[in-house]
Amino acid sequence: MIDLPIDLLITNKNKDKTVDLILSFLSKENYPAIQKITDSLMYEASGRAFIKIQTGCNKFCSYCLIPYLRGRSQSVPVSQVVRQIKTAQKQSVKEVVLTGIDISQYQDGKAILTDLLKQVLTETSVERIRLGSVYPEVFTKDFLDLYSQNVVSNVKNGRLCRHFHISLQSACDQTLKRMNRHYTIKQFKKTVAQVKKAIPGVSITTDVIVGFPGETDQDFMESLQNIQEIGFSKIHVFPYSNRPGTLAGQKEKKWGEVFKKTKLARAKKLRDLSKQLEENFRKQFINQTLGVLIEAKNKQGEWVGWSDNYIKFQISNPNLKRNQIFKICLS
Repeated sequence: MIDLPIDLLITNKNKDKTVDLILSFLSKENYPAIQKITDSLMYEASGRAFIKIQTGCNKFCSYCLIPYLRGRSQSVPVSQVVRQIKTAQKQSVKEVVLTGIDISQYQDGKAILTDLLKQVLTETSVERIRLGSVYPEVFTKDFLDLYSQNVVSNVKNGRLCRHFHISLQSACDQTLKRMNRHYTIKQFKKTVAQVKKAIPGVSITTDVIVGFPGETDQDFMESLQNIQEIGFSKIHVFPYSNRPGTLAGQKEKKWGEVFKKTKLARAKKLRDLSKQLEENFRKQFINQTLGVLIEAKNKQGEWVGWSDNYIKFQISNPNLKRNQIFKICLS
């Protein structure tokens, strides 16, 4: 290891404290700048709390530096996560979001993500529990059984939100292989079908990179068709950008660089499809009553909130209150 002359190291976890850390260091207060994963709880005035349960990654996707910058997967102990949720409850939080780089890799001893959720359901009473981004491998039979028995809306007193963000990145096998994603589009489709069958009304959102090195027009059209068939409720679209130090960055010329104009055109097509899919998903629930967590007011003075399955509501009703869950009919 190279011995670098570093006076102060600020971790990614503490980047929001950068100014305080520097001032503290300069005043010789010896602020502890190097820390393990400890309580990581971020509140929103909306009544939602984000709780980091994991960091790092073992996947080594060809376009990403996270495993090198943040190291291998590390998880927060189950007992600590439960304690943080109880703390959030005392602050009148109505929904917790369990987050991380890839929470599919969560593991505390023998406890995996399914075991963590069981403990949270048993030891806390927070009204809604939502997950951050997950990989397809998380959807085991035990995981889906747990959800089907404890999901919001479909089960009395259910608390698990009917929403999963499953990062696809591409729906073309050739592109997935260059990305070093560890599934095929056939496997991904099968997983989504199992999730939709086990959890009626579930919302599945995703991320897709367009213009990845080597992506031909034919690859993109194949990806577009497969994405439409999967039936996501929303797609977050990202034109590929080179990250120095990644395998994809090193191989871009060899695999085939995609012109910026082409990337933007593909991104527009995919965003147009996302709008269509989002509207199609929303239409399924017209005239149905859903629990909506009221979060804020928009510029028009309407209350804005989200259902457990990630449908956005904008409501003109003076009787609503922030940080409360109301039963509202979608019209």
